Amino acid sequence: MKIVRVSATPLNLPVTVPMAGGQTKSTSLSVCIVSIETDTGLVGTGMTAITEEEVIGSIVNDIAAHHLIGMDPMRHEQIWERMYWLLTPRGQSGYASHAMAAIDLALWDIKGQALGEPCWRLLGGARNEVPVYATFGFAFFDRDELASAATDWVGRGFTRLK
Repeated sequence: MKIVRVSATPLNLPVTVPMAGGQTKSTSLSVCIVSIETDTGLVGTGMTAITEEEVIGSIVNDIAAHHLIGMDPMRHEQIWERMYWLLTPRGQSGYASHAMAAIDLALWDIKGQALGEPCWRLLGGARNEVPVYATFGFAFFDRDELASAATDWVGRGFTRLK
């Protein structure tokens, strides 16, 4: 199996976020969807969010994509190493890590499809239950709204917040 196409689509999605007291706040969420297509017809999809979606799209489309064409998507670690040295020669965070994460998720999606297994099993999921966390700290919240939202999520039974 070989990678034949890699593309990133930056999007700005309208979202309505629940707030404390039953209120909501409408805003938009920046995301970048990465699609990796194989010569067997499998298509893996990955996503990254809450960053500059246009920058991530450019990193994937203009820098990473042509380096991945022809590679075997099942050789995940080889692809990851290539991306690491290509995209992070002087630092291991920031925009490059977002681009690598979206590509990484798409590769896991392809692996799961090719092997007929859910990704959690491929990652060695040995638990019967996995704790869930609530992601709520969007950049448009001020400190008071963050505190209020955290209190609200804890009141809903969440013990882990991000």
